[in-house]
This record gives sequence, structure tokens and C-alpha cells, in this order.
Amino acid sequence: MLKKIVFILICILYISSIFPIQSQAKAISEKKNILIIHSYHQDFTWTKTLHESIVSESNKKNWNIYTTYLDTYRSDLDEIDRRQQRIIEDYHDINIDAIVVTDNDALNFMMDIHDDTFPNIPVFFAGINNMDASQFNTSIYSGIMQNTDLTAFNKSLNDQMNQIEKLIVVGANTNTANRIYEELVSMNQHTDFVVEGVLSNDYELIQKQLDQLVTELSAIYVAGSLGYLNHDEFASMIERYTDQPTFVGLSISIVDNVLGGYVVAPAEHGSYITESLDKYFNGEAINNIGIRETPLQKIILNYNAMEKFGMSEKDIPEGAIIINEPSNLLTINKRVFTWIVVSIIFLVVIITFLLYILRSKHLYTLEILHAKKELQETVSKVMNLIVN
Repeated sequence: MLKKIVFILICILYISSIFPIQSQAKAISEKKNILIIHSYHQDFTWTKTLHESIVSESNKKNWNIYTTYLDTYRSDLDEIDRRQQRIIEDYHDINIDAIVVTDNDALNFMMDIHDDTFPNIPVFFAGINNMDASQFNTSIYSGIMQNTDLTAFNKSLNDQMNQIEKLIVVGANTNTANRIYEELVSMNQHTDFVVEGVLSNDYELIQKQLDQLVTELSAIYVAGSLGYLNHDEFASMIERYTDQPTFVGLSISIVDNVLGGYVVAPAEHGSYITESLDKYFNGEAINNIGIRETPLQKIILNYNAMEKFGMSEKDIPEGAIIINEPSNLLTINKRVFTWIVVSIIFLVVIITFLLYILRSKHLYTLEILHAKKELQETVSKVMNLIVN
């Protein structure tokens, strides 16, 4: 009998030791491998913020992230070609479940090699310019275009800053900057200002052209980055040089006296890609996830620049977010206000409860004193009867 019991216990221990190993192996096998290919380098603020937004919850989601950078801003064609070849060699035999590409250079590279190197693997993209959904195989590709609502910006500038006579579009000589310039020019008939373009990869040439074009009634629209400078650094440099109201369409952190505008931010694009990956890994088809072409943006205005250029809060578009606003005792954060209100209500409840207890205690004391007095009178009467 004892031998049977020992045998049963050994079997139970053996089976229980197998199940954790099996469940752990299953968890490992279910871990999703994602390859992220960035067009630019890891220290480029746009790329860094976009990447952090995508991978911030990768551990919680059981994702295994592989990351590589083409670094096209700082590299010649031979270097870029070598990196592309290395990507093909390094990841061709890895079981990749999904690919993420950011900005046009990485997307173009993926579209060239996808069918041969990563056949049938879905590709999610962000930060893409000058393309539309019709150019993609939507059973493979899903993502978000880096579009800005220039129509809304144009109308806002025309309505809120109607003293402006000239809008100067400044940027590198890229497809993106040229598209923005051409789109704003096409809207010119509906505005009271003219649109001029200063598009060059040479900053000194940009300065010379600005010297010729800028007047006291000008505004600047910075269309992207320039070389090593990210969008915000370039916008700040242009604002300091021209001392004119300066707007941006892309931003990570609006600083100095740049006004802001209808802004596309990389963090929102990264979150969109994360949500799309979640949907795909939960069984939704790529063509159902789709390609977003409508702008994902916020109206962000810099209080410092509003003060400098005489723009009051009544002049701003509805729904605008004002950043860098100085703290004011009369304007407090909604969360702080809610906390204060809840605290006051809690204190009122506590005080009311304590007052109720004190009042009850007082009434009980009076009743006890009254009962004591009646008892004393009764005892006195009884003693008198006994004595008599």
C-alpha cells in the first residue's frame, strides 16, 4: 500500500513539473517578432520619439523587437546600400511576424525587397509623405500618412491674423516641402495673403532669400527639417532669424518663440501603429485595419510666441492647446481642481459625521443625567418610606 502511495505522489510531481515547462514553451512560441526599420538615425528626435512610442509597451504585449536604421540623412548612397543588404542578410531567416517602417526611405526600401525577402509578411508604416492608399497592396500594407490639414491652417491664419500679407514657406528642397508649398499656393485665391517659397538644402541661400522676401507683415511656415536639424530646431532658427510669426506642421517639442499651428506629432503616429499591430495580432485582417489618410494632429500654440506677436486667446481656433502658459492662481489644472473639490466634500462628510457623534453624545449625556436624577429622587422617596 505504501509503495502505491509513493508511486502516485511521484507521478503527480512529474506531471505538475511538465505543465509549467509546456506553458512556458507555449508563451515563448507565441512571442511576436517585429522588425522596425527607420529611415533616419536613432538620435534624430522625430525617429527617436516615434520609436519610443511604438515599443513603450512591447514587454507587456509579449513582442520581441528588432530595430535597424538606414540613416539616410547622414549617409551616402553606398553606405545606405550596404545597410540595406545587411538587413536582408540579417533578417531573411528570422521568423518575422510583422514589419514596421518609418518615413519614406524605409518604406521604399521595403516595397523593393518585400516580395522576395519577406513574402506575405504584413508591413505597417508611419511618417509617409506624397503617397496615397491607391499605391499600396492593402492586403499587405497598413499605416498612417503624415498629412497635415493645410486647409484648416490656411483659414485659421487668414481669419485670426488678418494683418498678414505674405506667407513664406521655408524648407529643404524635398518632395514633402514642395508638396506643402504647392498645396498652399493652390489655396491662395481663397486668402488675403500671397504665398512665397524658400526651398533649399543650403541654409545660407535660405537666409539670402528670406532677406529679400520678409516684411513686417510676413508669416513663416516651416515645412519639415533641414539636414541634421530636426523640425523644431530648424523652426526655432528661422524664427530667430526672421523675427516673424512662425508656424510648423510637424513637431516634437515647440520651443522658443515658434507659434505652433496644426501639428502632427510622432508620438501619436507611434501609438496608431501600436494599436494597428494589436489589432492584427488579435486576428483582424490587414485590409480591415486599412490606411489612414486623414490628418492625425492637434492645434498647439505657444503662449510665449502669442505674447510676442500680440495674439490673444480669443484669436485662437476652437480646441487649441496652449503650451508654456505661466502658472496662474486663477487658472488651475482640471485634475487639481477635481482633487480639491473631492477633498472638500470628503472633509464636509467627516465633519458632519463628527458633529452628529458629538450631538448624539450630548443627548445621551443629558438622558443619563436625567435618569440619574430620577433614580436619586426614587431612592430618596424609598428611604423616607422606610424611615417613616
